[in-house]
Amino acid sequence: GANVSVCNHKTPTAVLVNKDGRFEAFGYEAQERYKSLEEDELQMYSLYERFKMQLKHT
Repeated sequence: GANVSVCNHKTPTAVLVNKDGRFEAFGYEAQERYKSLEEDELQMYSLYERFKMQLKHT
């Protein structure tokens, strides 16, 4: 089989918010910032992903 790689340029639906509910980052930046948090920082942030359909149906 051929080695085919897929290039996806669509920004992921991801939002990083702090414990006060304030916006911190969107898309790839939100995912990367969340992944780079230290263990003791995780409770200070929330990452919401793939919520497009939830918003559409509410």
